[in-house]
Amino acid sequence: MIRMSAVLALPFAIVARSRLLLAQQNAEEAAANAAAAGGCLACGGFFFLFFIAIIALNIALLVFVYRDASNRGMDNAVIWLVVVLLLGPLGLVIYLLSRTKGNLIVCSSCQSKRLAVSAKCPHCGNA
Repeated sequence: MIRMSAVLALPFAIVARSRLLLAQQNAEEAAANAAAAGGCLACGGFFFLFFIAIIALNIALLVFVYRDASNRGMDNAVIWLVVVLLLGPLGLVIYLLSRTKGNLIVCSSCQSKRLAVSAKCPHCGNA
């Protein structure tokens, strides 16, 4: 009789052992999957921040070009803004090579910047 119960208990022990091994394998797979997902998240986070930095740099370039063109009394500041928007850093180089040359000084009337060689301020019209 003892042998019969041992024979009947053997399949239950094998099933329990196989379930334990399967649970351990699932835990290892879950850990590996979590590590892979964490790596993917870190890489995606880096590219997201890189994308945001590129957008911020482009906005800074656009603001610089528009303000500089306005301060130099150029009538086409918006056109230069669009050129830099479409061409990016290449547009900035083109703008820097073709802008009006000269030093900027502060206007005594409106406190805005203007070219030193200009006869009157492009912002307020005073000399």
